[in-house]
Amino acid sequence: MHALKLADTRQMPREKWLALRRQGMGGSDAAAILGLNPWKSAMSVYYEKVHGSEAPQSLAMELGRELEPFLRRKFAHWLKEQEGFSVTVQEVPFLLQHPDHPILLANLDGCFDHPELGPCGLELKTAGEFMRAAWDAKDIPDTCYIQVQHYMAVTGLAHFYVAYLIGNREFGATRVPRNETMIGELVSRLREFWETYVLRKITPAPAGLACDTEILKGLYPREGGRTISLPDCQDKYDAYKALKQEEKRLQLELEAIRQHFMAAMGEADTALVGRHKVTWKTVERRGYTVAPSSYRQLRFS
Repeated sequence: MHALKLADTRQMPREKWLALRRQGMGGSDAAAILGLNPWKSAMSVYYEKVHGSEAPQSLAMELGRELEPFLRRKFAHWLKEQEGFSVTVQEVPFLLQHPDHPILLANLDGCFDHPELGPCGLELKTAGEFMRAAWDAKDIPDTCYIQVQHYMAVTGLAHFYVAYLIGNREFGATRVPRNETMIGELVSRLREFWETYVLRKITPAPAGLACDTEILKGLYPREGGRTISLPDCQDKYDAYKALKQEEKRLQLELEAIRQHFMAAMGEADTALVGRHKVTWKTVERRGYTVAPSSYRQLRFS
């Protein structure tokens, strides 16, 4: 790997690790800046880098880190079964930095020497059952693809494997080759973001994600009791009203489809539609502040 070792993360306090990460952009930041991260936006990346505003660590994130040693071993077994190669997957306890673009950073979950491909990186993912559809096509989500291309940009590696555990029941892995066109675009976009927004302290526009709403609520928790004029927002206002009308139309269309399935299923609780499943089952709601009740809930999976 041609990456520089910016810091040894073994025994490093989380606060110090977060402070180092604010000096540049990592893989999850890259997908957010390209608008391909459904949980993180360019605006949230900006606030992390400039104001140190980090989302709280979730239980799922903590569990994912605890599972990393097991998943590295599991991947080695998978590679032996699928490709016939025995490898030793190494932990990479360093925050890595691109040798020519110091704002590009990477934390790798693992690396190993492939007998045919040479040095390879490993990215580990854990997801709940509700994310199964994103991995069902035997392809990785766009967010993950951008993430590993970013890591290959930083490290110079030509191949990455993404190993995933879905719902603690299904394990698999996919090899991702280096995409020079994507990496060139990625490096350009990330440098542009850093120079345009972070260095100049200019906040990017919100993207509509929940994280942006939380940032704005935190910035302006109370009203100031005054009226202002926003003539430059007329186009946004008109677009909002038009989209609300479209939303009403789409909600009616969605409900009509739901009603079609209800009529077609009748007393059946499960229907198969190709590889997909629709259920209409009774849900029991316990009584706490209201009386207990039950109702049938239609779900598409």
